[in-house]
Amino acid sequence: MFARPRAGQSARQELYKGQAEDHFSVVSLHASIRVPWGHSSSALLTKEWTPLEPGVLDHKFYVRGIGTVLERTVKGRQRAQ
Repeated sequence: MFARPRAGQSARQELYKGQAEDHFSVVSLHASIRVPWGHSSSALLTKEWTPLEPGVLDHKFYVRGIGTVLERTVKGRQRAQ
């Protein structure tokens, strides 16, 4: 992740040709999310994809000081968690 993320920034997460080719893009720095432990209106929201699974798109929510709080497949087939 970028030290100072901005909406629209994108990067590769990992590259092992044919095995792990994950990408992400920052969608929002102020996403609202409710999870069992509470609510945040300043979560970082990313969209993530890999060319190894065409048509699959995930959204991930991160909260400063906690890390990943929720991951959802929003398009395509469900991936194993």
